[in-house]
Amino acid sequence: MIFPVAKAAQGEAFLKYTEGRRRFYFENYFKRVLPEPTGEPLRPTEADRGRGFVVFERDWMQDIAYNETPKRQEVVDVLRARRLRASTSR
Repeated sequence: MIFPVAKAAQGEAFLKYTEGRRRFYFENYFKRVLPEPTGEPLRPTEADRGRGFVVFERDWMQDIAYNETPKRQEVVDVLRARRLRASTSR
């Protein structure tokens, strides 16, 4: 940016203002909104503690966020999985 030496103080003030506005819009544009945690407090069994994790099953149409815990009815001992006939993953 170019400004006359006689107006150096005004030019510096303008640069600081511009930098502040750009920072404000950048930081507010890229703000992440995290989902609220759901579920219930975990009550792992001895088998879960030995494994190091709790096995649960949720409907495939429901999202699972990083901070969620399973609901009591979702905790299972055995996982069930299906493979579609047209699936090509190996």
